[in-house]
Amino acid sequence: MDATQPQRPPKRPWRFLIALAVGNAIVLGYFLAPQTVGEQIRRELVTQLRAHYPHLEVRIGSGRIGTNGTLTLQGIELRTIPQRFGQKSLPVLQVGRLEVLGRIELDRLREGKPPIRPDKVIASDVVADLWQGADGRWSAEWLWPPLRMDDEDLRIEIRSGRLRVHRDDRLEQRPLEIDQIDAVLDLLGSNPTPDALSVADRTADPSGEKTTAASSRDGEERSFEFRFEVQAAAPFIDSVTLSGDVSGGRLRVAGQANGVRMDPVVAARLPRGLAERWSDLQRVSLLADLRYEFEGSFGGSQALPDGPLRGLGIASTAGRGNGDWRFSVDGLVRDGRLEHEWLPQPLERLRGQFALHPGGIDILNAAARLGEAELRLSATADSWSSQADWRGKLQADGLLINAALAEKMPGRVGAVWQDLRPQGQLDVDVDWERSAGRWSSWGETRLLGVDVEWADFPYPIAQLTGTVEFDETGASSDGLVGRIGGRSLNVAFDHKEGAASRSNWLELACDGPVTIDASLIAALTGRDKPESGLERFVRSLSPGGQIHLAAARWDRDAAGKKRHSIDLKVSGGTLRYEGFPYPLYDVRGQILVQNEITRLIGFQAGNSDNAKILCEGYFLDVAERSEPPSQANSASAERAPAASVSAAATTPNPENAVGGNDGWRLALRFQARDLPLDEALRAALTPDSRAIWDNLSPTGVLDQAEVTVEHVEAWEEPRILISARQAAKPTIDNRTISLRPVDIPYRIDLVEGAMRYDGDMVWIDSLDGRHDSTRISATGQCQRNESGRWRMDLNIHSGSRLHPDTELIGSLPAQVRGGFQRLQLRGPLSARGRVGVWLPDAQYLDPAFDWDMILQLEGNRIGDVGPVRDLRGEITMRGSQDASSAYAEGLVSIDSMHIGSQQITTIRGPYVIRNGLLLLGDAIPPPDNSPRTSGGSVGADWMTTRGRPLFGKVYGGTASLSGEVLLNDGSFDVLVAIADADVRTLLRELGQADSSVVGKAEGQVRLEGAVGAAHLLKGAGSARLSQANLYQLPFLISVFNLLRVKPSEAVAFTDGNARFSVYGNQVTFNELKLWGDLIALDGSGTMNRSQEVNLSFNTKVSPHNVWSYVTSPFGQDRYTLWTINVSGSLANPQIDRIGMEAVGGTLEKLLPGIAAPNAPSRQAARRPGWLDRWTR
Repeated sequence: MDATQPQRPPKRPWRFLIALAVGNAIVLGYFLAPQTVGEQIRRELVTQLRAHYPHLEVRIGSGRIGTNGTLTLQGIELRTIPQRFGQKSLPVLQVGRLEVLGRIELDRLREGKPPIRPDKVIASDVVADLWQGADGRWSAEWLWPPLRMDDEDLRIEIRSGRLRVHRDDRLEQRPLEIDQIDAVLDLLGSNPTPDALSVADRTADPSGEKTTAASSRDGEERSFEFRFEVQAAAPFIDSVTLSGDVSGGRLRVAGQANGVRMDPVVAARLPRGLAERWSDLQRVSLLADLRYEFEGSFGGSQALPDGPLRGLGIASTAGRGNGDWRFSVDGLVRDGRLEHEWLPQPLERLRGQFALHPGGIDILNAAARLGEAELRLSATADSWSSQADWRGKLQADGLLINAALAEKMPGRVGAVWQDLRPQGQLDVDVDWERSAGRWSSWGETRLLGVDVEWADFPYPIAQLTGTVEFDETGASSDGLVGRIGGRSLNVAFDHKEGAASRSNWLELACDGPVTIDASLIAALTGRDKPESGLERFVRSLSPGGQIHLAAARWDRDAAGKKRHSIDLKVSGGTLRYEGFPYPLYDVRGQILVQNEITRLIGFQAGNSDNAKILCEGYFLDVAERSEPPSQANSASAERAPAASVSAAATTPNPENAVGGNDGWRLALRFQARDLPLDEALRAALTPDSRAIWDNLSPTGVLDQAEVTVEHVEAWEEPRILISARQAAKPTIDNRTISLRPVDIPYRIDLVEGAMRYDGDMVWIDSLDGRHDSTRISATGQCQRNESGRWRMDLNIHSGSRLHPDTELIGSLPAQVRGGFQRLQLRGPLSARGRVGVWLPDAQYLDPAFDWDMILQLEGNRIGDVGPVRDLRGEITMRGSQDASSAYAEGLVSIDSMHIGSQQITTIRGPYVIRNGLLLLGDAIPPPDNSPRTSGGSVGADWMTTRGRPLFGKVYGGTASLSGEVLLNDGSFDVLVAIADADVRTLLRELGQADSSVVGKAEGQVRLEGAVGAAHLLKGAGSARLSQANLYQLPFLISVFNLLRVKPSEAVAFTDGNARFSVYGNQVTFNELKLWGDLIALDGSGTMNRSQEVNLSFNTKVSPHNVWSYVTSPFGQDRYTLWTINVSGSLANPQIDRIGMEAVGGTLEKLLPGIAAPNAPSRQAARRPGWLDRWTR
């Protein structure tokens, strides 16, 4: 701008300020005027609300009137006022925006009313909180009656409303919300009505008192009349509509709710008071549609009833008040689920219709699924009372009945299930009712393959089909068909309760055999009962195989006592009675049970070796007898003595059973043919009997046997009676019974015999045992003494023969076995007498024996080719033996025996055996107090003869024997003597018969050695000859010829003596002298077992000859005239002479009886002498 241009004067600012102030005033007037009026209305409304609801805190955020005259109030909130310190203020109602449409009338301000006359009220963002206080009051009760300022008609619209239903007044849990509430409420003008709900009614405050609310303008009580329509939705309700009106003190409501969903989650969020009263809702999940109508009058302060309401009983609250309520609720359940304590599993897919009305409840076409079962129900109740009468019908298809379902069943149904324990599917058609408080039902059940276990016979019966009819008194069926053990079973029963139970019965019949197993045996005892006697008996048999239930019936007698009968057929079975556990196979027979008596009839069986066994018997459970035992039977309840038991027992009869309180009784009788004596039979015996078996070790096949078993519960062990018989057999084969006692290991084959056993004694009769040529015939018994030890006594009959072969000798005790082996006795011995054996047991581990026997020698011999033969006579033997000692004694009475060609007769004398030492003759000590054996009654006092040797007759004289023999090795030390032997007899026995020979001989020898060991023989002895005239013997004739002496009685040898010793096979003659009236021989030498001799004799003049007096001055050396040497064999000796010829000639002149030197010498063959044969 040009500087020279003139400046304009500045404009005044006040004009702008005035204009601005005027504009502001206009604007403020426009805006502040409505706000002022609205604020005034807000304050007035707050004042009236606080006066009407004195115990609520009322807040209104703001109020203004719009240009169109609309009053808008925002932030309206009603809350409780805390009554004590720490109490919270709880929300009751919140309105976000309230628009009142009407006409503005400022003159209403002078009347204390809002300056607007409302025609319509629109409430938006309404939130109502519904909760129940600790005193049971609901929060909505605090808003009743509503505040009414005018009597004109008014429409109230609620848009986007929400109802929040809280669990309790703590408001801690998430509430249930019903949202999308749109409602229209048309309030009609009020009219004076004395009985109607009026503003004069009192509203309850939190303390329970009542306060007077604002009254109508003229002080009259006026009723409310209005109409309403409500639409809403919620997460658990698809849609709900409600319409109705209140007019003349009556409420009319109609509407429907679609898609109502109730489940435990929703039920858990209901107000606590309602949840406790309607606790069944927590078990329900359903989707339903409802249509409802209500109509009735009510008082002004109607409250909900106290106490819990369950199920449909909630509807009974409608009948309270003045009692003229009419309602109708029709429901359609589209789907649902119910869990209940009475149900084993939830009901699912619930569907059906129901109707609620003042007259009661109708359930129509209800259906559900319980597991796989389809349930259908129709029912009706004639009132809402808890004592209402009900009638209904329940049908179930494919219902699975099991323990879980039965546990939920009440009363009689549960009791029936406990009695039968059914498992499976069935169809049920039940009519039921409750009349006068009493429930009853009747109908039928169709079994579709049900498994049952009856309490009295709990054996599983499977796949039962058929129809069962039932009513209040019980159930019955004319015929059910099932499976038992794979077989078809027919069942019929009639089961009643109460007094009618006396006519209960059950019948069973099976079309074929079933397997005997543990479950079948256990079924013989009722369920949950102690083991019955019948089951104990059957278990004691250890049965197996198959059994056919031909017929069975359980019922009661006229007195009401339970009874039963069972007819069973056993086939292909096995038995093993625990009291006599002998296994039986292929068992066939009949078992007939009549109450407490169980009979075994016609049983046949075999074993693994084709034995034929028959069995009959009974089992009697005395504790279950319907009649008490007789007095006579009770008196005879003691066990019968063993001696009274007959081997030929009859078939056991329970009618003859003794009574008493001994409990159950058992009697069985077994008869067997071709019974093998094997390990199975041994194991069946009692321990004592088994000990006898083990000691005897029997084998073979028994022809006949009979076993009777008796057992009473009071007895510790059963009583077993056994009898057996073996028929005579001509030959011995693998079926022949053999005994081989452990302590005498000698096999005896029993070709015939019989025995009986009663538990305390065994009788043995007609026993015929053989072993090769050995044969034993005996009778006897085996008995148990007071200490429990068994003793067997056998009487060996005449005719028994023992053959002392290797096996028999090997079975002898070790103390004597060696001696008999070396003795080599050959040939049979006849035996008779008694043998006793104390069998071993737990206390005595070794057996003990005692015997009193007579052995008959029948031409026996010692050794196969020995010189001792033809032994004939008897030997008596009495003795005993146990583990610590052995003792025997007896008398030898041998009539005849031969040693070589020499016969010894009439041998008599005692002997004693002590612990393997044989004492003969003078070696026997005087009697002492020898201890007796554990076996019994044998001792040293048996001896009647002491201190005399064994004597026998030989060579016309006597022979004696004394000494000791150690039997285990055969060593001996004996003294043999011969006295008064006739020389003629001696020579005749030696084969040198000469009737003219006379003389006597005697001698003795003491020998030591071992039987059968000649090389160990040693000893010494002497012999003497007297009163003889020996000159015609061949040997002496040769000697006389050498001496050139003519044999004659004048030169005969009359006396002689010898001293000799024995060592091994050689006899050494230390001195050998013979002399007569003329000549004397004085020699020595040896002779061996082969009878080879080497003798040297010096010839001398007999001391009885006169020449001896002539030659005596020459001395002893000059006494010898010749020396004769004898060598070679004794049967053919070589004799040589050595001497002086001059002496010979002189002698010939002096002794004219001397023969010429060249006279032929006569050598006669002769047999060996007795000494040769004795020492051979």
